[in-house]
Amino acid sequence: MRDIDVRKIEKTGVHPLDEVFLRTLPPSPDFDFDHNKRVIEQTIKDTQAMIRQKGRESKEGINERAWAASHYLRNIQQGKGTRNVEQYFGKNFLLYLKGKDILNQIKEQLTANGNTSRNQDETFRGAVK
Repeated sequence: MRDIDVRKIEKTGVHPLDEVFLRTLPPSPDFDFDHNKRVIEQTIKDTQAMIRQKGRESKEGINERAWAASHYLRNIQQGKGTRNVEQYFGKNFLLYLKGKDILNQIKEQLTANGNTSRNQDETFRGAVK
């Protein structure tokens, strides 16, 4: 990795890798470095919050599926119930578990495609109805 001169970044406010872009286009006269810095900081903050939220949602989903699988396997081990998964859980609960997984995949695709609005859940619910 290249050594980056931190003093140069502090002095100019421009990362050395970004200097190429500054040389190709003339700087805008109304560009506000402070506003740009605030936007970048807010974007990083929002992204970190979204990553934490997705982690919590993912963990909840994994915990729910792990709980269901462990109960099923424990009952098989103890000789209780049936080996048929659909009979054990019921068709509706299996569809529920699979449906939650599909909804999470669709939400991730919406986010990846640029739909990062705060109303994404409401938009998504309206499309599913």
